[in-house]
Amino acid sequence: MPVKLLRLGFTETTLLFIYWCKKYKNIKFKEMKNTFTKWLYTTSGYYDKTMNGNYFDVIHNDKDPEVYIKYLNILLTFLKNSDNLSLFIHRFNDENKIVCENKNILQLKEEFKEYFNYKDFGYLPKEKIFNFISNKNLLILSPFSSLVKQQIDSGNCKKIYENFPDINNIICYQNIYTFFNNGPHHNILETCEILFNEIKQTIDINSFDSVLISCGAYSCLFAEKFFNLENKNVCTIGGELHDLFGIMNNRNRNNITINQEYWIQNIPDEYKPEGYMKIEDGCYW
Repeated sequence: MPVKLLRLGFTETTLLFIYWCKKYKNIKFKEMKNTFTKWLYTTSGYYDKTMNGNYFDVIHNDKDPEVYIKYLNILLTFLKNSDNLSLFIHRFNDENKIVCENKNILQLKEEFKEYFNYKDFGYLPKEKIFNFISNKNLLILSPFSSLVKQQIDSGNCKKIYENFPDINNIICYQNIYTFFNNGPHHNILETCEILFNEIKQTIDINSFDSVLISCGAYSCLFAEKFFNLENKNVCTIGGELHDLFGIMNNRNRNNITINQEYWIQNIPDEYKPEGYMKIEDGCYW
């Protein structure tokens, strides 16, 4: 079996937890759901044009749309049996409050995590990611993939990190941005399917054995396809992509104190989507 190292972002994990509670425990967290649904449609890349709104104004009211239900069910299934699973759930108000069956939210969170039957749980350290890419034929799937390849090919990554591994071959695919509930098709699921087919048509599927993925709400969707349909090792990561490959952004810039000369210090404008400063104050750029 191929390796499956999966990370889900805070917003997606929180909404997945809320969905799991409703589906299996008949518990509804309406206020929290509305809060993070607004984040999902605004900043993660998730979009569905059947829903009106674009900037912290999309909520589902009484009925979840079909795309949302399908998206979360894909995650519920695919996250199971991961070699390493990283889940980050936002804190709920009064987490010790009894909500059902004499269980509080903290207990529900533990049951939710155990539902996935992972081998290891928790934040994926740099060393494990380096081990994942070591001596691999690697596809990098991210809006920043070309910058990552540039840093590896130039030798800068090895100058920044003494334990940075050798990689057999690097292939890039630059994923698109679909912030603010907007994209080129009807929804995120349709876009993911089209882009996945484009990758298979333009890149020899036998030219890589592992896929490193960092593209917001798309990450686990792509990982599911590469793992289940193409038998590839998959690893999904978030904003730590920049730290791993020596790319400065507005989040990590002030924390870099050594080997600064080997980092990309300014991300070129062509990597910045329209309205990028509305995405967490442009922290990824």
